[in-house]
Amino acid sequence: MVGITAVDEGRCAVDAQPAGIAGLSADWSSRRRLHSAVVGRVADPHRGRPGPAQADHLGPSQWGDVQAFVADRADRYLDRPLAYDSGSGRILLRDLGLTMFGASPDNRGIEIRPVAQILADYARLQHATIGAATDASAAGLESWDPGRAVDDAAMQARQLHALPPSDARHISTAQRDRILDARSTIESAARVVAASPIPCCLEHGDLWPGNVIPPQDPDSSYRLIDFGDAAWSHPFLSPIMLIIECRFRWAADDQPDRLDLNHPAITATITDAYLSHWTDYASMPDLRHTLHCALQLAHYVEARPGSIPSLKPA
Repeated sequence: MVGITAVDEGRCAVDAQPAGIAGLSADWSSRRRLHSAVVGRVADPHRGRPGPAQADHLGPSQWGDVQAFVADRADRYLDRPLAYDSGSGRILLRDLGLTMFGASPDNRGIEIRPVAQILADYARLQHATIGAATDASAAGLESWDPGRAVDDAAMQARQLHALPPSDARHISTAQRDRILDARSTIESAARVVAASPIPCCLEHGDLWPGNVIPPQDPDSSYRLIDFGDAAWSHPFLSPIMLIIECRFRWAADDQPDRLDLNHPAITATITDAYLSHWTDYASMPDLRHTLHCALQLAHYVEARPGSIPSLKPA
């Protein structure tokens, strides 16, 4: 075993101002979220060099339990921790190599086919957790009802606005009001998601290329790390971070601040690769409609109880 390294990672996430079912408007400075990830390294005897481990939303005592819960049901897509410290939240994993982001920092690990395959593998992982709500709760996984999105969004907007302007998480009065003014649209989207026949299951909460490790051989799958933002909720909240990453390549031509969810590169290849694993529950048109609504709610899962106490002056 080699030393433990603490890494402070400031990463921006955005608030999505719902703008109708077919599109998603993003104000890229509306909400900034800072978190720190604790990285440990442990030598893998098969590779002979250290590998990453992670330690955001869940309490430190829960991180390892949640990852173990998921690994018990879908070990093809993540590793069970070799060890973890419930006090600090440090998790030790075998060496899995570079993440998608680490391997391709110039394009942030975003290519059409790999992203489509990531979402397909992730859908399989989610299916493996369906029906395990009791075990998920016992592991410490929080439940989030998308119907809370309106209240949670308003609460978070007000608290972020109340932070001092020097705090990176502060949002302006105009940004706060954009979120508050969108409440009726958020509520409409929440009704669609609530009526969906898709069952609740694992929602990773931070599915971006920095938390995905590519296959190590042709017969293996993409593997996930960092379940610190995970929740038990509607599965369609999960693709939001990968969809946002796609925005850098496929923004709507006439409105640079909009993500065109009908762009063929996204709809035909990426989102449908994910949705095709849910056709036992609904038709593809209905699934697309539900996904578009879920993406409008996805960032508000960050405002669920447990995250708000951390919103204090940095």
